[in-house]
Amino acid sequence: MKTRIIAGILCLLSLLSCGSAKQAAKDQPAWLSFTTPAKEAIQVTVDGQSYELTTVKTKVWEVDRNIKKTEQNTIFLQPGHHDVRVVRDGHVVFNSPVMLGIKEHRVIDLEAEN
Repeated sequence: MKTRIIAGILCLLSLLSCGSAKQAAKDQPAWLSFTTPAKEAIQVTVDGQSYELTTVKTKVWEVDRNIKKTEQNTIFLQPGHHDVRVVRDGHVVFNSPVMLGIKEHRVIDLEAEN
């Protein structure tokens, strides 16, 4: 009888901790930015939602490795799988699924993708 009670309590605790872990992941965004040799306007579609962004200069990214995350150059997303499409000057330059982890800042070099 004691064994069943202890097993029941352990099961309940594990279920409660899984729910709070999912909520914690939901509250911690991931970020997506793009680089090119010069700042350029791009149109990004993530999971069907469109964004107008400006790329970050590649050399700036290489020097300090810390992009300031603003609404002009970064998309704030929930962690997980996303379908990303980038259009620059009327041409699709990136079209691929992207997996983002909790608090991950993924920087995609659009010149390397061509």
